[in-house]
Amino acid sequence: MFVGVVLGLHRLFFCLYVYFYAYIIYNKSVKGSEFMNQLEQIGEISTVGNGVLRTSEVISKGISKTTLAKFVEKYNYERISHGIYCSPDVWKDGLYLLQLRCPKTIFSHDTALFLLDMTDQEPLQYTVTVKSGYNATHLREDGVKVFSIKKDFFELGISKAKTPFRNEVFIYNPERTVCDMIRSRSQIEIQIFQDAMKQYIRRKDKNLHLLMEYAKKLRVNHMLSKYLEVLL
Repeated sequence: MFVGVVLGLHRLFFCLYVYFYAYIIYNKSVKGSEFMNQLEQIGEISTVGNGVLRTSEVISKGISKTTLAKFVEKYNYERISHGIYCSPDVWKDGLYLLQLRCPKTIFSHDTALFLLDMTDQEPLQYTVTVKSGYNATHLREDGVKVFSIKKDFFELGISKAKTPFRNEVFIYNPERTVCDMIRSRSQIEIQIFQDAMKQYIRRKDKNLHLLMEYAKKLRVNHMLSKYLEVLL
């Protein structure tokens, strides 16, 4: 009888061992499968973002920072700034990455002209506008030209445009850009300024009423009228 009990316990422990071993193997398999699925999901996010990953977006999909870090290491993604990574397989879109790093900036002046097809000259440096009081030291250190304006006018004429890499960024619309060029004409090359005015007049989608409305708000309406008298 004693021997039977011992054999019974032996079988029980053996069954428990087999069960727990199978459970551990299964659990590892499931976790491994989930991990691979998450890596694929991060890859899809990167593809949609044209090779750019944002930590906040990845986390919003229920993926941990640890998994993201392993993906970044595995595929040699470059850290552009805090929470932003770029694939080594794509050309870096400086305009798009700048605005990802500094979302409180709006592309303006000659950079806006370029994105609006109002000039053939690609800007030598990016130009942005920020609200008065914004600390733009880091931007200037990176070679970005910065204009500031009162918060009441900061959102006036905000629009969107595609970069040459087909990423969407915030810029000012043509009417606001013309007014900005007039306001800052002493800091703009005269040829670029004159060409921009001519290009605006040629645009089929120009809105002269809106242009004058913006000009009054930004107090350049008298100067604008003089230019329009010559061009129209």
